[in-house]
Amino acid sequence: MGVSERPKRTVVINGQAFEVAVAHLSQLQIRTLANLSPEDDLILEVSGGADRVLAPDERIELSSDVTHVFSRPQTSFG
Repeated sequence: MGVSERPKRTVVINGQAFEVAVAHLSQLQIRTLANLSPEDDLILEVSGGADRVLAPDERIELSSDVTHVFSRPQTSFG
């Protein structure tokens, strides 16, 4: 690996794998990568715990493991 090359990390969004050379992704970056609707919720799969909805301004840290995110239509009760 050259000096200017960053390590690639894998994020799987709705079952499709993407390799990125960054350590964090914003919701906008995730939506752009996978061409997702801005209306959908983004859910981070948590290994060994409860999956959670990402906050609009939240950035996720990409670890050396594969990170899984999926989208779903927003739910509203009322």
